[in-house]
Amino acid sequence: MTPSSGDIRRFLDGPLSDRHGGDSELRSIATKLATGDSILAEDAAERTSAARALVIPGKAPLFDYQAELVENLNNWIAGGTVPQAGLLSLPTGGGKTRTAAWFVRTLVGRRSPFRVLWIAPTKELVEQAVSTFINLGREFPTGYDTLASVGKISRSSQRNYPLVVTFLTAQLASRRNDEVAGACFDLLIFDEAHQATARTFKLAIDSVLRNSDSRVLGLTATPGRSDDIEGDDLVGLFSATLIVSNILGPDPVRKLRDLGVLSQVEVRTVPLPKQWEQVRVRSLDSNTLSIDALAANPARFWALVDTMADLGPSTRCLCFGASIAHCYALAAAVKQRGVEVDVISHRISPTRRSLALDRFHSGHTKILFNKSILATGYDCPGITDVVLGTPIRSPILWEQIVGRASRGKAVAGTSSSTIFELDDHRLMHGRVLSYARYLGELWC
Repeated sequence: MTPSSGDIRRFLDGPLSDRHGGDSELRSIATKLATGDSILAEDAAERTSAARALVIPGKAPLFDYQAELVENLNNWIAGGTVPQAGLLSLPTGGGKTRTAAWFVRTLVGRRSPFRVLWIAPTKELVEQAVSTFINLGREFPTGYDTLASVGKISRSSQRNYPLVVTFLTAQLASRRNDEVAGACFDLLIFDEAHQATARTFKLAIDSVLRNSDSRVLGLTATPGRSDDIEGDDLVGLFSATLIVSNILGPDPVRKLRDLGVLSQVEVRTVPLPKQWEQVRVRSLDSNTLSIDALAANPARFWALVDTMADLGPSTRCLCFGASIAHCYALAAAVKQRGVEVDVISHRISPTRRSLALDRFHSGHTKILFNKSILATGYDCPGITDVVLGTPIRSPILWEQIVGRASRGKAVAGTSSSTIFELDDHRLMHGRVLSYARYLGELWC
């Protein structure tokens, strides 16, 4: 499925029209991208690794603050009368997935087999969790095998495996809630758990909690919601039990930057001609123009294209557009400037998405466009830049997006990164505080 012809037509007749700097070749590129006839598939089999410098982490399995969290988690799960649910929070880029995966490995021997259900909102995040387990197994092998099943609940014999891990999307788990309940999982891990209050996702959690001996652990960088009622629901769902690191202290983001886990993020404003300054969104009250109208505004559109075309050959950039059609139009315009680009969305096949992510990870694709599918949880340490092509109304989503460019050198990322924005998100939402903003408010 691709954007409707009406969606893309706004851009063909708007910013991509001749009178606004477009031409027939540009419109042809946009049309091919939007209809799935991808011009990027011509060299799909090619894997080109860009020349780059990075620091490979040493062999210690965890940083001190992660080891502290694992100890806290073991104390939580060992308590016979503690709440069945808890929420682990680390700033984006702090290594929640790796910490939780290592914690799971410490549970071997509590029961045999120890059964874990790992749930994430998207297929990409499920695969990312699977990769974390595989990589940990290679780096730090154990004396036992782990049985892992992806996308299904394994019915094969589990008695010969001390650890059994099932990886599912939240949507699939909720559709199979009776099967989930019947599997008698000992532990459910829910990644990006700030989304867990959605009715569909709660079904999966309730299915696991039918077993009184089970535990539920949520993972999130932002343990709250924009709406107070939803925030209270989240606290209730995870039994008012927030698990954080004391080592990171009251300013965890600064501490992680000092450790090199997070990069130094610089925010730059995309320049606009003076006569178009009024089309910036400067606060949450600036709702005079709709997102669609802002996206199709030629001054904003071409300012974004100019910014991305000038990023340089060593960039690896994520751009967040206002809509999928907006992403295709921006990608077409930037590609015409000689930059390797791609577009990813939930509307393209999993195989095509996987290919796009592989090319981006390898450095072949310089700019990857998406609406929001890569906003939360997506981990690519080599990202140097993020471009916000639309105002991000939610402070939680904005914080998650900023985190995409925050991986530091200690985790094979970069020492610094840049957020390019058309609109003043600092004025809208304040500075990035991660979970610290919720301490003493939602979580006492």
